[in-house]
Amino acid sequence: MGQFFDSETLKSLAINRRNIDSLLFLSVHSYNEIDTYLRENNRGQLSALMITGVWLEAQYLVCKVVKDSPHIDLKNRRGEQKIIINDHLMLLRPYNHYGDEYRALYNDIEALKREYSDVNITYTPGEPETIEKEGMLTVIQKEESTVVFSDEVLNRIIEKTEEIRNKIISL
Repeated sequence: MGQFFDSETLKSLAINRRNIDSLLFLSVHSYNEIDTYLRENNRGQLSALMITGVWLEAQYLVCKVVKDSPHIDLKNRRGEQKIIINDHLMLLRPYNHYGDEYRALYNDIEALKREYSDVNITYTPGEPETIEKEGMLTVIQKEESTVVFSDEVLNRIIEKTEEIRNKIISL
């Protein structure tokens, strides 16, 4: 994977660490190159693991922050992961036959999905707005979501996320 993060890219990441748009662009660009390489070389299962691993680690870090500094916006972002978790299951499903580790990860993500069953998400549609920002057209979504779930459900989600993450890093 080192071939996709040359010294210039790493330097750009360091210089732009305060410019979230640049960081996101460089990260997504590098990931896309890695993903393309893996898929072209019949190693899509590694790409699926990478995506799921990055997502799970990000969820773990957010869980730590939510536990230490509860905030409604962070809680809501955790609840919204109910939607994303289905994408991860769909991504992992084709690789269940690759071995016990893949099956175990899939089953763990399924167990995490069950913890989201009491998270309710509703949407209020809104008309998107297009603005020019730094010479680029940017679309601002005006749709609003409402996420409702108890602190007990949040704690179960946090516990399950930590359990899965700790299981993976202990291997």
